[in-house]
Amino acid sequence: MRPVQCFNQAFFDPPRRAVAEAWADTGLGLHRIEEKHHAGNVFWRMGHSTLPWTMNATSPWWVSQGTFDYICDVGERIAAHRADEGEPVIRPSRAMRRLMRMKLAVLPTWGQSDMVFRLVLRGRARVFQGRGRFVEDNRDNVHFRALGAFEVEQVFLPGLSWLNTTDPGLVAKPSRAPVPGWQDHVEVRGWSASSFFDRGISGTPA
Repeated sequence: MRPVQCFNQAFFDPPRRAVAEAWADTGLGLHRIEEKHHAGNVFWRMGHSTLPWTMNATSPWWVSQGTFDYICDVGERIAAHRADEGEPVIRPSRAMRRLMRMKLAVLPTWGQSDMVFRLVLRGRARVFQGRGRFVEDNRDNVHFRALGAFEVEQVFLPGLSWLNTTDPGLVAKPSRAPVPGWQDHVEVRGWSASSFFDRGISGTPA
């Protein structure tokens, strides 16, 4: 029997591999590794309502189920601590959006981070994984700095959208087009951050 091939293998073979690595390196740190994932594995990401749904769904940037659960747990503990200390209560969605930005090193200028997306693999896939790089932005008189948290691992999943080969540094720029047939390989659902976090939707919705 022939081994089951990853649906995005073409992005790990020459000549596309060089482009995929260049994009992955713009967001992942020095300890980037390569992994294979199987059907049923789940990934999450914060998306932006200012972008088309398809562009959010086919983004290569995700986190594992474990990382997502960890960040949600930290957010819940922070909210509980604020309540215990008598500090002003903040909405869970607002707290989670802030925490996701800091833990995953997402600049505010890249988007609102007001959407939550879940991706389930229908088959095998190859990814690059690692800690997020340091990012900094001083535009609009607002200074924002973030370094991907040591304890979380980000995932770069190529193969859902075509990568801009002329300027891989523009990771957040809406320059990608979906790869035809991408929905054959993944199942993606999305929610607004407020409905997901504030209304208590579980981490594994139906």
